[in-house]
Amino acid sequence: MKQPDERVIDPKKVPAWQSPDAARTVSFLTGRENCGAKEICTTLFWLAPGKKTVPDVHPDSEEVYYVVAGEADLLLEGKTFHVSKGMVAFIPAGVTHQSVNTGAEDLCYFCVFSPPPVGPWRHEVENWRKIRGGKKR
Repeated sequence: MKQPDERVIDPKKVPAWQSPDAARTVSFLTGRENCGAKEICTTLFWLAPGKKTVPDVHPDSEEVYYVVAGEADLLLEGKTFHVSKGMVAFIPAGVTHQSVNTGAEDLCYFCVFSPPPVGPWRHEVENWRKIRGGKKR
């Protein structure tokens, strides 16, 4: 079992990965590997102004976005919802979703997955660059 000091995470001290075009950055905060969480994992995700994510779907995982900073159009199964700082979005398992940063600053989501998605993460299959100490632009 993980020790209590491995369960309190400083986002600035965990590794992060940046997409090849530098538009997207993800940092894994909690999960099986770093703190022993079995049924949930959390990330911080950044998207640069004017950029959009690739449509994504998690067949077996529910997901929650808390908008930490910025604003975006969030597309859920063909419907568009405008989200901004302080808002929360729930994405049921199996729902295709995509974000378009419509603001002038980086969009930042705190993401919660339950259970953690099965299979490789996007940063693993797209050869994102590993950066240390959280987000660096």
